[in-house]
Amino acid sequence: MLSVLWNLAAFIIALGVLITVHEFGHFLGGAPLRYPG
Repeated sequence: MLSVLWNLAAFIIALGVLITVHEFGHFLGGAPLRYPG
């Protein structure tokens, strides 16, 4: 059960980092990677 919690935590952290980088790219006026929307 503990490993499941660790996997979930790692997933949430990774997702948070991706969102932060994506939003920061918009803040800079456009990142190299463009996402629809």
